[in-house]
Amino acid sequence: MKLGRSKPTHIDSRWFVAFIRVRRLACLLALLGTAGCSAVINSTNQGTTAAAITIQSAQATVQPGGVDQLAAMQQGVAVTGGQWQIAGTASNGTVDPSGLYHAPSTIPTPSTVIVNYIAGTQTSSTTLTIIAPAAPTPPAISVQATQPSVQIQGTDLFTATQQGTPVTGGKWVVLGGSSNGSIDAQGNYLAPAVVPSPSTISVGFILGSSVSFATVDILNIAPAIVSTSPAQLNRLVTPIIATGSGFTSGSVLSMGQTPVATTFIDSTHLSAVLSLTAPVNTTIDLTVSNSGNGVSQSAPFLLPAIFPSITVQPTSLAGGPVTLSITGTGFGAGDVVLLGGKPMITTVTSSSSITATGFLNPWTTGSIIAEVAAGSGTQPIAAQSIPIQVTPVSYDAAARFATQAALGPRPDVVQAIQTLGFDAWITQQFQQPGMTFSRSRNGKTQLIRNAVTGTALLRQRVALALQSFMVPNIDNFDPASENFEEMLQRDSSGNFRQLLTDITSNPNITGLLNLPGNAAASDPIVQPNQNFAREIMQLFSIGPVMLNDDGSQQLDSTGSPIPSYNQDTVIDLTRALTGWFYPTPVSQADTAWGVDYSIPLTDFEWAHDRGAKLIFGAVILPSGQTAIEDRQMALDAIFNHPNVPPFIAHLLIQRLVTSNPSPAYIQRISRVFENNGSGVRGDMEAVVRAILLDPEARLGDTTPSAADGFLQEPFLWQLSVMSVINEPYGDDQVDGSTGAFGENLWYAPTVFGFFSPTYSIPGTKIVSPEFGLLNNISIIKKTDFLWQIINEAAGGYTVDYPATSWLFENFTTVPAMLDALNHLLYHGRMSPQEQAAITSYCSQLNPFETQLQLQSALFLALNADSFTVSH
Repeated sequence: MKLGRSKPTHIDSRWFVAFIRVRRLACLLALLGTAGCSAVINSTNQGTTAAAITIQSAQATVQPGGVDQLAAMQQGVAVTGGQWQIAGTASNGTVDPSGLYHAPSTIPTPSTVIVNYIAGTQTSSTTLTIIAPAAPTPPAISVQATQPSVQIQGTDLFTATQQGTPVTGGKWVVLGGSSNGSIDAQGNYLAPAVVPSPSTISVGFILGSSVSFATVDILNIAPAIVSTSPAQLNRLVTPIIATGSGFTSGSVLSMGQTPVATTFIDSTHLSAVLSLTAPVNTTIDLTVSNSGNGVSQSAPFLLPAIFPSITVQPTSLAGGPVTLSITGTGFGAGDVVLLGGKPMITTVTSSSSITATGFLNPWTTGSIIAEVAAGSGTQPIAAQSIPIQVTPVSYDAAARFATQAALGPRPDVVQAIQTLGFDAWITQQFQQPGMTFSRSRNGKTQLIRNAVTGTALLRQRVALALQSFMVPNIDNFDPASENFEEMLQRDSSGNFRQLLTDITSNPNITGLLNLPGNAAASDPIVQPNQNFAREIMQLFSIGPVMLNDDGSQQLDSTGSPIPSYNQDTVIDLTRALTGWFYPTPVSQADTAWGVDYSIPLTDFEWAHDRGAKLIFGAVILPSGQTAIEDRQMALDAIFNHPNVPPFIAHLLIQRLVTSNPSPAYIQRISRVFENNGSGVRGDMEAVVRAILLDPEARLGDTTPSAADGFLQEPFLWQLSVMSVINEPYGDDQVDGSTGAFGENLWYAPTVFGFFSPTYSIPGTKIVSPEFGLLNNISIIKKTDFLWQIINEAAGGYTVDYPATSWLFENFTTVPAMLDALNHLLYHGRMSPQEQAAITSYCSQLNPFETQLQLQSALFLALNADSFTVSH
């Protein structure tokens, strides 16, 4: 293959770090961190010394059995939350959490008592002296509130009486500090602005050594809404400000019975965003509720929602390009139609007619709002809800199915699957013929082009799966591989028995395994080559050991696997397949080295061994049969071997759906292979359909699991990337790109292909055949190759942004692009961490280089392990 010269490339240092990421999103985050996108700046605040706390007492001396009210103050403000403590023993008295000191009944020795207040690391002290009473204890003082409850910011009058006579000269205090209100020297109490917790507070009157208390309940003010701005709703989502009274920091607005997020501005203003479900003319009951005691909910405020009538055609929408025809009244120049809040290209044809075109994200469900607005979209005129057409499957499930049944999530293919449904799409695919190669152009380039622009994708995907274990020859002659590929695509929906005949007749694979020219032995020492006979059993059909229907190995009495064939069968099968050779060429374009790869082998009876043969110790091929008759019976024996259903089922499931299918999954597909429901064995279309529609294959549509799926092999990964980007213009340089990653299609190093179906990830029991090609070097090369494709720096890749790219045409901002990639590549499950990392990186780029930002988002999403591993 002759390669053209590619453009010199220059990789920005930001990308060089991206190229060497090895594992998972942790590596992606490390990439972005290195690029300066996720740096964390730690700062240490130098604290200042807290102001000292002092203790104030209502009186410096206390009589035995008396009380004194203490208060902890810091810069003139009462301090709460600390701990009061008496120095010494209980004989020195007690102090409660509110700072009320109770003197002992007798004068202690010494008579001076120290009271401490501990707040954090600060301890403050005061000294009280216990003195003998100078006179008999006066009658008790009674404290009363004029009213038992008061609303927030309301007032109450407290009075102190002694035997019915008003008492003056004492001190009024509110326990608990300013959060519980305040009181002046005349007993006038002012309630706080917010209901405290608990809502019942205590007010004390201190006179001499006597302290008396009364309680009052703090209640909410009844809230009220008197107006809103705007005065009516004309849009489905509207920010409003409610004006009224009695609002608190805990006030919540409600639409009917539904609370909405509310922001407290002040006691007369609240703000919120009101959302309607449909543009229907109605009246909304808007109320405000306060938390706490008292009247907590306002009377309803009637807020009208007014939407002028419009008619929108079509009456329902499907994802993709959209054209709306809108009729109504009062339309004018400058009016804009918005679909789901996104402006459309709008043409006002008259005061009663508008046409608008735009794009509807195909993963949209339910309904969407079409709005007409004046002033370039700032002043609403009218709106109408339009239902989204229900599809047989969701967009996310269709995108996932495209990774299994097609060659990656090509946007048009995903929408076709979404519209048709899984089963109908499979039927449509198998109704289309496979590829026919033109001999005038590189064959692999044609194969790649078909993946990106063609239609028979399921046939190509199954053919790719089949040649992972039915490996073609390396002939360096395109028609040899092209004819082999055409055969596999054709047989992908036929019968496996026909595939066995075609494999045994194909000049490419039989030439690789030394079948052509194999003649009956004329000398006991010179025997025919056994290569093909052994591999058709070991690799193509039954495998080396006996299997149960669920793919598990059958074991003998010693616990060892039971061989599925022995050397005697190899010898007799070799004899049965003698007498075949290349026919006379008929197509010059398909001929090289005297071999015409477009026509099957032909029989030469003189070279055929006509003796009797025994296959699998049970199937007798009588003597005297022709080469055709012996081959027919021998292939029938292979086809009817009990191993064929589980062996082929397991291999195809691995290549299409998951590297680690359950035994039950294998068994279900084995039984479809044995009987397609109409008594037919080996129906490939039925087998492929059953694999793709099996409950285990479809479980990940709704219930994803880290244990399912497969690592994309390099060639499939290349096709997926090109399909996502819509890059169909590659020249012949693209055909060998994946050789650098370990898989140059049609050039497998051995008959065993590029990887073993039993390969496990080192250090685990996880089977993952494709991991056999994965290493640090291949990861770096893939990363470099991916950026060059996206950046149009790889030879043969000429992406036309945005003209040919569905993504770049319809998603023109990084958030929009990430939304699309989330659904197209990740089936709606891109992690928030990955989205945040990509957004953070792109935000560091030149804001005027929009294409670079979009290319960067696409690169990072495609380069992540969470895309390379298809779940």
